[in-house]
Amino acid sequence: MGWIYPDTVANNLPGQECNVDIISGVRGRLQGVIRPITHGTTVTWKITLSSDDGKLFEDGECGSVVMDRDNTVVFGHIIDIAEGVVAPLRDVFQQIRVFYGW
Repeated sequence: MGWIYPDTVANNLPGQECNVDIISGVRGRLQGVIRPITHGTTVTWKITLSSDDGKLFEDGECGSVVMDRDNTVVFGHIIDIAEGVVAPLRDVFQQIRVFYGW
């Protein structure tokens, strides 16, 4: 597999299921499907892996980058390996901007 270069961070995250690549430092490139989960006014995404071994994520995979499989747009990163929850990267960048007053 060659290098992957993300084009951009997604501004509008998928409102429906979407095929994704997960870039894991533990197991390399994984594939799955991401779907939105709403908790009140907060939206996160949950991943189901495409592998048929029944595993979700392993120790050390929290923080793995999640990208749209059809292009090089980054959605976010894994924040919960037990449930496969993804936090939007745009929100992380917004928190940094607010903290530093940019």
